Amino acid sequence: MFLKLQFLEGKARKEFYKENPPKKIYVASGRLNCAKNGKFE
Repeated sequence: MFLKLQFLEGKARKEFYKENPPKKIYVASGRLNCAKNGKFE
């Protein structure tokens, strides 16, 4: 999923993350390019 860091915030999500912590979080300083079927357009 590509989400803003703000998605991780919040009291309700805190309870969710206690039982389901993310394994890895990658932070990109710039915009990421996405490919559809392996092809960048």
